[in-house]
Amino acid sequence: MSVKIIFFDYKLTTRMNRIYIILFIVFLSLHVYAQEVDIVPALQQIENGNIKSAETFLRDLKVKNANDPSVIFLDAVLTKDGEEALKKYSTVLEKYPNSKYADAVLYRIFSYYYSLGYYKKAETYLYPTITNRFPYGILQPAKRQQCVRFKEG
Repeated sequence: MSVKIIFFDYKLTTRMNRIYIILFIVFLSLHVYAQEVDIVPALQQIENGNIKSAETFLRDLKVKNANDPSVIFLDAVLTKDGEEALKKYSTVLEKYPNSKYADAVLYRIFSYYYSLGYYKKAETYLYPTITNRFPYGILQPAKRQQCVRFKEG
């Protein structure tokens, strides 16, 4: 009768456990911070005046990505009714505050209230939120400068 001796390597097991934990965190973070849908082609179409093609692009995106913050943002941009657009922008801001277009959403909400003459309410979306929270956001430098000039009076 032979006796098998199994050696238990504590250091190896601990190291493997650490690797499993790191892999778990990496996979979890990939899911949580998944990349948003690319809507830049649609935004360029809007900028070039091709609203119909941007609307077609949006319809296609909404089939698979209706809850993506970029898709909701694009939907708001293409919405003609100001109140409806405001609701969509607010959805992006509330549900996806770290969205790729969060600073643009804040600027559009600011612009909406400002255009209606609600200057104090507009200011709450403007400063310090846009200029401090998103110092390197996608907001165009000219619009960012406009925000600073508005605050300075």
